[in-house]
Amino acid sequence: MLNGKVDISRIRASSDRDDYMQISLVDESSHLKVVNINITLVAFVNALTGVGQNDCTFKLIGDRELIGKMKEAKTELLNRDNAENELSTCEINGWMCPNKTDIDNVHRWRAEDKVEVSFVRYV
Repeated sequence: MLNGKVDISRIRASSDRDDYMQISLVDESSHLKVVNINITLVAFVNALTGVGQNDCTFKLIGDRELIGKMKEAKTELLNRDNAENELSTCEINGWMCPNKTDIDNVHRWRAEDKVEVSFVRYV
């Protein structure tokens, strides 16, 4: 059995749809959202009060092979002028850059000619 976190939110819908509850489950090791469950308010209350077999919709999210693995993160300083080419030297042993657009983000620039790039892997 895996450890996780649960989040329950009430979603205010538009005028052409009723409000509903959204239940999300997150794998504690990988920090990946595993499933989103949408359920009407009536069905949610029924489930909470012991009336079983309530209708809902759900969506499995993310790469199932990563569930249960530990997420590791690191940052590397790359030369701003050549960062895209330098990515491949850092993307080894399972490390990957999840947001390559960060290279162009001025908030990630360090020093005069460096950019801080984030990498993650799951082990």
